[in-house]
Amino acid sequence: MANVLIRNVSDSALKIIKRKAKKNNRSIQAELKQLIEESVRLGTVDFLEEAKQFRERLKGRVHSDSSRLIAEDRRR
Repeated sequence: MANVLIRNVSDSALKIIKRKAKKNNRSIQAELKQLIEESVRLGTVDFLEEAKQFRERLKGRVHSDSSRLIAEDRRR
């Protein structure tokens, strides 16, 4: 795993992170790691939700078979 150094965190932000860490019975480092990982997962959730909405908008449309076009493109 990689190490990350974050400089110049505001006093107010650090205070909030310390409070959250204490509430969750974690170290500051563990709390920050959790916050980062949750943020990444939320990005994935957002993407999956957008993909679901996109599929809903396309529902009922007739789409052509693109395999012929892909095969032609690969021969080039």
